[in-house]
Amino acid sequence: MRKFIQWGILSVLMTVGFLAFLVLAGEDNPYDPMPLFKFFILKLSALAVLGGCVWTGKVCDSKGLLPDIKEE
Repeated sequence: MRKFIQWGILSVLMTVGFLAFLVLAGEDNPYDPMPLFKFFILKLSALAVLGGCVWTGKVCDSKGLLPDIKEE
């Protein structure tokens, strides 16, 4: 059961981080541009969420809540 919870936490963190990265890397619609202020707020919010995912992952890893992935 512990492995299931560990992989679930990792999956949620990776999914949220990936979606934040997609928003961060996305472009504005050239046919319907948004104001520059709103564009920067959107990008900074996505960057904050991505940073929060990294920080949460580090904290969870230090507490043993993420699975040990061994690469050969």
